[in-house]
Amino acid sequence: VRRAYVGPASLEFDPRFLVCEFTWNVLLRDAQVGMVRQFVHAVRGGTPNRSLVKQLIMGAGKTTVIGPMLCLLLADGQQLVTQIVPAALLEFSRSVLRSTFSSVMNKRVFTFSFERSDRAEPSLRAKLVKARALGGIIVTTP
Repeated sequence: VRRAYVGPASLEFDPRFLVCEFTWNVLLRDAQVGMVRQFVHAVRGGTPNRSLVKQLIMGAGKTTVIGPMLCLLLADGQQLVTQIVPAALLEFSRSVLRSTFSSVMNKRVFTFSFERSDRAEPSLRAKLVKARALGGIIVTTP
């Protein structure tokens, strides 16, 4: 079976893609791997402003494949990875991340809740710094 993350000229690949396929019992598609690589490239300084927006149709794996893959690749203890999802998807997104990162791959998933009227205490910053240092993932709503 041809793997989307293995180049045709060599057999070198990022083993985290293979681990994800095993964990989720899926075969990653070319479009999913390509999009994940584009986001990682942008975040790591491959684009001048490090911003990137993509759109996929429903059922293409945004919540269950691309989001968790980006969390796995980017939540490295050096940067804070935050997934901002619509309120209707918060519980589902959080459960997908927790099930993904609770067995073979371990990462903590934190829920961030903050209102404009809330006071930003130093303890809040400390929690975010701790989440980053642990290579954790923040899930929140806009």
